[in-house]
Amino acid sequence: MVDVREAVTFTLWLCGCNLKCPFCHNHLLASSDPSVCFPLSIDNLMNDLIPSRGLIDYFHVTGGEPLMQWRPLVDLLREVRLLGMNISLNTNLTLPDRLLSLLERVEVDHLATDMKIPPEELYGLPLGEAVTIWQRFIEGLKIASHRVKKLEIRVPIVRSLKLDVLSRYAEEALASIEDAEYEIVIYPIIGPPLVNPRDEKWCELRCNPERDLLMRAEEELRDLSGRPVAIRYWLDG
Repeated sequence: MVDVREAVTFTLWLCGCNLKCPFCHNHLLASSDPSVCFPLSIDNLMNDLIPSRGLIDYFHVTGGEPLMQWRPLVDLLREVRLLGMNISLNTNLTLPDRLLSLLERVEVDHLATDMKIPPEELYGLPLGEAVTIWQRFIEGLKIASHRVKKLEIRVPIVRSLKLDVLSRYAEEALASIEDAEYEIVIYPIIGPPLVNPRDEKWCELRCNPERDLLMRAEEELRDLSGRPVAIRYWLDG
């Protein structure tokens, strides 16, 4: 009941990821750690999914990065589509070729992605590589805007974020969404004890942003997009 805003989902987490985001709380899964990752047959998944289909709004796939396994994912989503179910995909949009290959083969109703700003800080990669990955994200966003019915742009916020940096990157990203239906949701990046991030020292300095920063980021994104912006809060206790 939290993976797609205002919707109920049946959620599948897939292993593997091409990024090393320091705040990632699914880092064991993203790194394909055998303690949490295992093979799953489509038949076994369907045995769980089919009895639930009357209760859910979306079959939702997240990770990790689902497009790391895009070929078997296509087979799975085709089976789900035959059941008449809506499909939601959560992807970092930094594998545009794989994204296009998947969207050419199966219809996706809802796509969620994180607009990680600034990329050199949130991707967990060296500066040059992060810049390249950001451009791949822009390309992926353009592809998604032409082929997906509804986009959910999630904006992770850290304490160290500068609003001029947010504005510069967000303006570039939002300009690449060409007449697609989309919504923006702010996600404050949180740390222990609520989650177990990949890099706790990094998180000590940047996680758990103040409410005032969230409100100012909301105003900035609302002015840039010309539409309402939601904030997803986590409450401790």
